[in-house]
Amino acid sequence: MIKKKKPLTKKKISRSFYKSKEWITLALLTKKLYGRVCMKCGATKGRMNSDHVKPRSLYPELALDINNIAILCRKCNKEKSNKHCTDYRTETHLKILREFLTR
Repeated sequence: MIKKKKPLTKKKISRSFYKSKEWITLALLTKKLYGRVCMKCGATKGRMNSDHVKPRSLYPELALDINNIAILCRKCNKEKSNKHCTDYRTETHLKILREFLTR
């Protein structure tokens, strides 16, 4: 008997995205560029997440756009979730990004 494959759920698709080579490379690059400091609360200890400024669920076309990535600590990232598009990057962060993109 041949088993039917179950369709991918949103959760499984999300997990596969965050395990992709492209995402891992982008997440590491943004942490290297900006440093491991939460852009919302300033925390420097604990896990830092590369966060989609505009949530991936609402703007999938920006999922791998470096212009849409900020660094948030685990707590701030969980609070933000995909509820809003608040950009916690400062002008200094945006300047670093512009300089990187024009190299």
